[in-house]
Amino acid sequence: MVRRRGLFEYNPKAYSIVPTRFCEFNIAFFDLDKECEYDLDTSINIISIKISESDVPCPINIYGTVVARDQVDYRCVYLFKCDRDNPQNINPLQGETLTLTGPYRALAGHFVVFEFNLKIIKGDEEALDQEFSKGHVRTLSLRSCLSEVKMDFNNIPCALEASIEVNILNGESYFHGKITAGNKKNGILLYNSKVAGTETKLGCGGSVSLTRRVVAVPWGRDLVLHFSVPMAKPKSISLEHDEEQRTFKLSTYELQVKITWTGVLKKHRKNVLKKIDRAFVLL
Repeated sequence: MVRRRGLFEYNPKAYSIVPTRFCEFNIAFFDLDKECEYDLDTSINIISIKISESDVPCPINIYGTVVARDQVDYRCVYLFKCDRDNPQNINPLQGETLTLTGPYRALAGHFVVFEFNLKIIKGDEEALDQEFSKGHVRTLSLRSCLSEVKMDFNNIPCALEASIEVNILNGESYFHGKITAGNKKNGILLYNSKVAGTETKLGCGGSVSLTRRVVAVPWGRDLVLHFSVPMAKPKSISLEHDEEQRTFKLSTYELQVKITWTGVLKKHRKNVLKKIDRAFVLL
């Protein structure tokens, strides 16, 4: 009971005390903050997380975490992680979404719980900050605190995990452009130099600092990537499962795309649940 008190808080929109963290099982011995270490089978792609309603004026400086948990081991898989010293400035009224940096691996599509713990900066001191969205859901939206947050995702049956690397080969120092995966109109944003905080300076070997680099792809389907840069016609490429590298030119850039394909296996941590008396305890 002592542990559970820290998992429930008053939700002013629901007019009741509600859980704000994962507590589907007895978690007396479970570390809620330990990060997940395993890969798995059927997957989902998180397309975007947007703020559909806000009770405070926009734009806002937002920080905190959005975590996914699945049946592999229920550990943290971060989708968004931003500290107070480096918040994201976002204007939901202009259609801006959270800049996602995960997941770092494919998620299980059968059972996924999402935890939101987002705050907005209201002054120089952290004590003045306000909770903007807090709670855990298994649905597409969460109404809490000062907002409603909605997620857009799709299910990927028989998934392969594609880990993406993009390099600039012709000696450029910076990359200005946008890279998305999947559907051209509503794709997964991997990189956008116009988003505040994006690292546009190239790394070792001309590597582009993608904000996201893992995408789940259905077996038998190609991975489709879309590239756009200023003053040039956008270009799309399709990579089959046995294709690990592609080089092409776009405007002044010579781009190299590398893909590491991994089978999304049914690999679950053993002894996740233990039955004690009549209760299942999450370990």
